[in-house]
Amino acid sequence: MGQGFDRRETRARSIPTSTAAEKRGCVEATFSDRQRGLPTVQCPNADDLCYSQHTPFGVVNRGCYNMNSNVNVFVCSCNLCNYISFTEMPYIFSNHQEWAKNVEELSRMIHFRKSIYKRMSCLSCYVNTTNTEQIDNDDNAYCLDGNVIKVPSTECPQDEICGVKSRRGTGYIWRGCLKTPLYNYWYALCDSDDCNNDQIVSLLNM
Repeated sequence: MGQGFDRRETRARSIPTSTAAEKRGCVEATFSDRQRGLPTVQCPNADDLCYSQHTPFGVVNRGCYNMNSNVNVFVCSCNLCNYISFTEMPYIFSNHQEWAKNVEELSRMIHFRKSIYKRMSCLSCYVNTTNTEQIDNDDNAYCLDGNVIKVPSTECPQDEICGVKSRRGTGYIWRGCLKTPLYNYWYALCDSDDCNNDQIVSLLNM
């Protein structure tokens, strides 16, 4: 299935589980490459983790992350590739090499579509409920699972790729075409105070 999400071959990193009795403090910064003197913010929830978000170009966001309230995004660039299940979100790459390969493949497919126009369709659906009866509805269940046979699809404009957005706490998942982002992020999650001051990860120095 090309650049799509392959459950058989991919091994995601495990996500730390917060067991803190008190709210933790995390380094908070946007688009900063400084490693010292960064401000710290107290997270609003006891089960929050600290995170750093890296782009292929070395840009970083840092702050608090919550599995249930943060919106997570995954993108891909081939027909009907946005079928990653709700239960498999957020997707965390297992290592830097896997992430770099994903970014490289996304870039290649995007440039290919620009140079030789190729039609691309993505799964298109939306669910936003934790109500059991509504989740058991066939259409909602198909959308949550990413069923490529049952979920309707839509053709993307040339400047868009396939994407999935999810938020665990509200049962929210969205599938469709996206203009941004055009690549996936490298996320580092940790569960102690000010632990998210890791070095910037950039494809330029890998």
